[in-house]
Amino acid sequence: MSPTGQPTCRFLEIDVPRGTGFGRHRHDAHQLLSVEVGALAVGTDAQQWAVPARRGVWLPADLDHELVAIDDARVTFAYVGLASPSTSLVSWPAVGVVAVRPLLREVLRLLARPGGVRGARREHLESVLLDEVDELRPEPELVVLPASGPARQVADGLLADPADGRGLDELGRAVGASARTLQRRFRVETGLTFQRWRRRARVQCSMGHLTDGAQVTVVAHRCGFSSASAFIAAFRVETGLTPTAWRAEIG
Repeated sequence: MSPTGQPTCRFLEIDVPRGTGFGRHRHDAHQLLSVEVGALAVGTDAQQWAVPARRGVWLPADLDHELVAIDDARVTFAYVGLASPSTSLVSWPAVGVVAVRPLLREVLRLLARPGGVRGARREHLESVLLDEVDELRPEPELVVLPASGPARQVADGLLADPADGRGLDELGRAVGASARTLQRRFRVETGLTFQRWRRRARVQCSMGHLTDGAQVTVVAHRCGFSSASAFIAAFRVETGLTPTAWRAEIG
């Protein structure tokens, strides 16, 4: 709590329908956004990220950013004030996509609940929140989005439906671009071939299902893999772990 007794952190949980969001803006507080359901595209001047459920983004104060829902999303926003004594010892994360661990998700849920939490309990929960923020680190394996145009249309569609099995030729016809053009744009704008980008996107989308406790075989089919073994192999390539080992590691 601040010296005036007002909360040093503010919280908001809202639904963001697909295709809607917030244009370029900035905040005078640090922001952690946590995607509970669906997926978001979050962009700064430097990069565009795909953020699926059970992932979040740390955005330092005064950083221009924008977001749009790739799929119907429910998002919790936490705004952390800069001048609070309770934040003086926190090591703020670098900007980027972060994993939202179960404890942090639950604290955010409680603090964003209608009616709020007051008194000593709020102080305690805010302290836990700051401890968790201190542990946040940007994820090295990120799904970077093409900036705009047909490649972005393809990317958004596949993130909304990772099980879509159409090849690049068919996807290109749907957005009015050739497979060759799409392949080039994915290489230039994401640093990956389209095939590698889709594999990484499917693996990232699988993480929310794994966190929710879904069986590996179920997750594999939900996210577009032909079999559990194909999913496990792809997951290991992208993360260095099997899905089961990854789930155990994040708690």
